[in-house]
Amino acid sequence: MISKVARAVSNPTRVAILQILRDRGEICVCDIADELEISQPSASKHLASLRDVDLVRFRRDGLRLMYEALEPESSSLLEVLEKVARRGDWIGEEAMVE
Repeated sequence: MISKVARAVSNPTRVAILQILRDRGEICVCDIADELEISQPSASKHLASLRDVDLVRFRRDGLRLMYEALEPESSSLLEVLEKVARRGDWIGEEAMVE
């Protein structure tokens, strides 16, 4: 299961979707697509990948699909990814110092 989660968040668009859901709460797939400037089918495909590993869930609101991040899993995962990314930036800078 860890490899499936890692694969799901290895895509920058999916990480951006998780960040949007964390920051904005429940949101329509159409608004996610607009914010990221991607097609709605593309957004839906990315959301399905996140849903498959239980990081997001959806509900129907008429014809619209409303998505939200599952907590605390998604926020905890984003926090770890952000820490690792910061550490990676620091390591990269140190490696360049001679």
